[in-house]
Amino acid sequence: MKRRYGNGLIGTTATRIAECGPNEGITVNSFWLCNTTGSNLTFTIYHTPAGEAPADNNALINGEQIRTGISKQIEGPVYLTAGEQLWALSNAVDAVNVFAYAEVYPL
Repeated sequence: MKRRYGNGLIGTTATRIAECGPNEGITVNSFWLCNTTGSNLTFTIYHTPAGEAPADNNALINGEQIRTGISKQIEGPVYLTAGEQLWALSNAVDAVNVFAYAEVYPL
């Protein structure tokens, strides 16, 4: 089943975008990001193992720039198994919209 994950505008605190349930697998095919501010920003996307918090050692993308008013698409795939999560943050409050486009399959 295809699904779009997102959690509104992200900011300077890591925000969970998606979490893989106990009886499913998720394949993220792409991420879509949009800078909604009038300034250039950076963003980070994390793929955290079950029970771990976002940290530099689990960043998929770390501090990548996104220019003002620009949308950016990043291709996957990224695979999530039970308990794994995707998180995102920006260097400004309520600044970047993030969506993950994925397929969810039962295990």
